[in-house]
Amino acid sequence: MVSAAPASLDPHYYTLTPSIMVSSHMFETLVLRDAASRMQPGLAESWRLLDEATWEFTLRDGVRFHDGMPLTADDVAYTLARVPTVTSPSSFAVYTRAIKAVEVGGPRIVRLRTDGPYPLLPIDLASVFILPHTLGRDVPSSDFNSGKAVVGTGPFRLKERQPSVRTTI
Repeated sequence: MVSAAPASLDPHYYTLTPSIMVSSHMFETLVLRDAASRMQPGLAESWRLLDEATWEFTLRDGVRFHDGMPLTADDVAYTLARVPTVTSPSSFAVYTRAIKAVEVGGPRIVRLRTDGPYPLLPIDLASVFILPHTLGRDVPSSDFNSGKAVVGTGPFRLKERQPSVRTTI
């Protein structure tokens, strides 16, 4: 139970605690933070710095979205391209701003380039929920709020939403 209703079920719409708390049950991030704020594997089983401006993330094998589709590097690329395009009162783009290029290196490999050294990238990515690229271009927040686009890899699925009343997962 959260103390306030989520502003949206779009996991990239609003950096508001109730929205993030609800999203975290249905969607996952590449990197997790443990209780001591140390970075832990999430959807990425590992990551490493290839050079001063290139991070390589290897995705966990066998992860599937709620619709049965496998998680791939294309989903990560799609998500990182979508985040800055979402019109929001408090954008998640702050967490993707350092990324200047995304390269898919295979189904489970994604490389992220920054303008220079940026050691905080894994920490930033712990705040970006990954979506399936099959949602398509320009999926609106209203599709999440209606339940149509709520497709994640998290342990729970959306069952019902009554805005400002109840969200059942």
